[in-house]
Amino acid sequence: MLDDTLSSHFTPLYTFEAVDMQDAERQLKEVMPNSPLINNSQPEKVRCPRCRSTEIQLVHKKFSLLTGFATNRFDRMCVNCKKKF
Repeated sequence: MLDDTLSSHFTPLYTFEAVDMQDAERQLKEVMPNSPLINNSQPEKVRCPRCRSTEIQLVHKKFSLLTGFATNRFDRMCVNCKKKF
């Protein structure tokens, strides 16, 4: 009952006329490039929160002041603006 009333008043913004899945994926990328339905094989690159650069370097954390010994953690440091995050 509810489906009939919604579908009769709903007009889609875009309809696909694809012959296979690759064609449908290509059309979806054109209409919505950031769609979560598209499987991106490339992971998103880490960016600096300050300057948005992708040139990131891992640096060791130094000594902890509270415990007095070295930690096994790393910080990310932007090569461009030297911000640690």
